[in-house]
Amino acid sequence: MRHTLKMYAAVLISAVLGLIGIWDGSAGAREFRFAVLGDNRSTAPVVQPLPFKWAIEELNLLNPDFVVIVGDLIRGYTSDNELLKKEWDEFDRVVATFRMPFHLVVGNHDVWDENSEQVFKDRYGKFYYSFDHKGSHFIVLDSDLTSCFQKIDEAQLDWLKGDLEAHKDAEHIFVFLHKPLWLKGDPKEDREGFPEEIADHWNQVVHPLLARHNVDAVIAGHFHYFRNDGVRDGIRYLITGGAGAPLRGERADGGYYHWIGVDVKPEQVIFTVMPTGAIMAEAGITPETLAKGGFLREKKNVVIEFLRPPDHIKFVPKHICRAVQELKIDGDLKDWTGLEPLSLDQASQVFFYGKGSPWKGPEDL
Repeated sequence: MRHTLKMYAAVLISAVLGLIGIWDGSAGAREFRFAVLGDNRSTAPVVQPLPFKWAIEELNLLNPDFVVIVGDLIRGYTSDNELLKKEWDEFDRVVATFRMPFHLVVGNHDVWDENSEQVFKDRYGKFYYSFDHKGSHFIVLDSDLTSCFQKIDEAQLDWLKGDLEAHKDAEHIFVFLHKPLWLKGDPKEDREGFPEEIADHWNQVVHPLLARHNVDAVIAGHFHYFRNDGVRDGIRYLITGGAGAPLRGERADGGYYHWIGVDVKPEQVIFTVMPTGAIMAEAGITPETLAKGGFLREKKNVVIEFLRPPDHIKFVPKHICRAVQELKIDGDLKDWTGLEPLSLDQASQVFFYGKGSPWKGPEDL
């Protein structure tokens, strides 16, 4: 069967220029691509952040076999069941726009007490589970069981042992959970992570089990940045928390919106970290849009969508595009009563704001 290579215009740094080749349509029967993203929850109730919606648009263009979302799917932490239902309904509405299957990992913003745990279970089923795809095996763990917070308890560990043994002949094995429980934190050194007891349990009990069964990678979220924690005993550890929640740290430290593409071959696994906003359909690139900054999207009336610009996009000033929610402006701006004057640069269609503005970006939260 002839396969067609679909080309998409993209604003890319040189490190990810190989993505077009990785995500083409020429995979063999047991070769495939999937994507991972995490922490798409908002700071406001019943809202899904724009970077998450943009990531979905990009993934729909690239069409991986499936997507895994590694937790913190909603804002959560509410005792109002009606509000909680609205948040999950909005999440369901947004993820329904995926054009491929997706698998969910539960996070601490999704389950935090017995009530929220039951709500999640009624809507989505099991908290930990596994599935297979084209000869590879995928395991989803729960790092936030209310009965054993931030620890893989004995029941889950027994299940994991049996699942790994039953799939020991899989070509590749991938493990997902929300919290990177292998990280040992130290407040004195401003090092993010978890108490020594929790990290030791993962590193001394769970990790050796995964290593004995030749797990390829463990991918978590929770911290809002990208982090490559290296390879231990053949297992690559990654953190992806850049799907829309407020970012942590500078861009050089992984603090940018992103998702991870995973290219699986019988003898090789390739991980590609994609900054959100780097992929656009060919139809979205015109001389007019390029003159205005390319990825800044115009909508009816005057709708400006803000995206924290990657450092490598030189034609967008760094002091703009800092908020992650959509701002809609009707009329000619004469009635603006914000703390800061609102001005609209017609050439670039971007909203400028200064110190004291009520519009906040991730670094202001």
